[in-house]
Amino acid sequence: MEDDRVVIRIDSEIRELIPGFMENRRRELEILRADAMGRRFDAVRKLGHTLAGVGSSYGFDEISRIGRELERAASGAAPAGVAAPAGVTDAEVLAVQRLADELESYLRNVVLRYT
Repeated sequence: MEDDRVVIRIDSEIRELIPGFMENRRRELEILRADAMGRRFDAVRKLGHTLAGVGSSYGFDEISRIGRELERAASGAAPAGVAAPAGVTDAEVLAVQRLADELESYLRNVVLRYT
């Protein structure tokens, strides 16, 4: 069986912030799934932007990568400020769901090492 663990080295100075950071990402994952199913791609884009910004700030570059991809996926589907565009395709919803699955897998498999 392949080992899916991802080891991330985190500065010990921010150790106390990490549990809250991770819990926020888990909550956002549920919001992301609901927004994708509801075809609320403006909300998906905003959440992607948030993930892109906060991930690397705490040493989680993969969260930032997923956030940037979410932004791109949602930007093609919904003009800014449009909550539920009629033009969102099933393929676009599936792309966001795939990214949500990636985020979930990452959060489940990340192993923290404090330096």
